[in-house]
Amino acid sequence: MITFSFGRNWLRYVNYIVTEGIIENSKVSLVRFFGEDFIFQNKTFVDIGCGSGIFSLCAVMLGCKHVISLDVDPKSIEATRVMQKKFAHLIPHDVVWEVEEASILDDETVAKWKEKADILYSWGVLHHTGNLQKAMFNASCIVKPDGLAYIALYNKTEASAWWHKIKSFYNRTNPLMKCLMIVSYTLFLTLEDLRKGRGFNFYDSTRGMHKITDVIDWLGGLPYEPINVEETLHQWKAYGFEAFKVLPTKYHDAVYPQSSLKKWFVYLKCVGLGCNEFLMHKRATECVA
Repeated sequence: MITFSFGRNWLRYVNYIVTEGIIENSKVSLVRFFGEDFIFQNKTFVDIGCGSGIFSLCAVMLGCKHVISLDVDPKSIEATRVMQKKFAHLIPHDVVWEVEEASILDDETVAKWKEKADILYSWGVLHHTGNLQKAMFNASCIVKPDGLAYIALYNKTEASAWWHKIKSFYNRTNPLMKCLMIVSYTLFLTLEDLRKGRGFNFYDSTRGMHKITDVIDWLGGLPYEPINVEETLHQWKAYGFEAFKVLPTKYHDAVYPQSSLKKWFVYLKCVGLGCNEFLMHKRATECVA
């Protein structure tokens, strides 16, 4: 099975791109999603697939007493530890922030952190594990009764199979072709932004991400196992959760053109292929498969 090292990408992001302004925007995005009245203080926050560690840091800054950052990629663990050192002045002295290399598919990991999270955070991660169903179930087990899970998963559309082929090609090809794909697709998305009046922008202020970082993640992101809103809600209901909030990706019900040329152009725009976001509340007292 082809896998992509997200960690190398995130390590570059932490070393050369991330700033306090970017961190602040990421923090604001968390507050916006949970709501201005939500209280983070004294909660335990488990970040599954912590990547750069930026949202773990945001949880620390928002007052969580215990933050647990987990990632299977050693480079992501390195990136998160660099984030801790680089922005140590933003971290209160009484916060416990643990960083651990671990897989959500590992039963020992799940047993160790079972029902520890007041807030489980996993944005754009579980669909890259190679076993989405087990990843979702194991993640659900880490949430305390009456706890919350904020998850984001790639939406499944007509274009998903085509993009799987593109991702497979990207991971098999040589460095020069990878570079050409990154530059070409970044340029394409930038021109689309200009056409839609969004201006010339390499920075996503909504979550504190950077366009080129996201393009590399998107092109290389294997394994890739998208799932639609209805399937996601059905699975998490079986785990004892109810949905507090659902934000479907833009154009998730888009109608695709029949012409092959037009269809490929629409596929390139990733119509409907972004992440559906969910805030789930755990009702059950224990995990139910």
